[in-house]
Amino acid sequence: MHSVLDGEKLGYFSSAPAVERCRKLLDDHASSMIGYKRKESKYGEVYNMNFNCVIRLLLKATGL
Repeated sequence: MHSVLDGEKLGYFSSAPAVERCRKLLDDHASSMIGYKRKESKYGEVYNMNFNCVIRLLLKATGL
């Protein structure tokens, strides 16, 4: 992911394929952490989440 965020420190924008690879990595990580699934519907992208995992992750992240 660091290569997407200008790892060479040249100040250039990242390429579209590099951003897409980074998005895929983040999607996979988030899916494993909270168990969400992304689906297409007639209204656009819809995310189904396991709310028990989401609440636990939020509580842990905020130290509660």
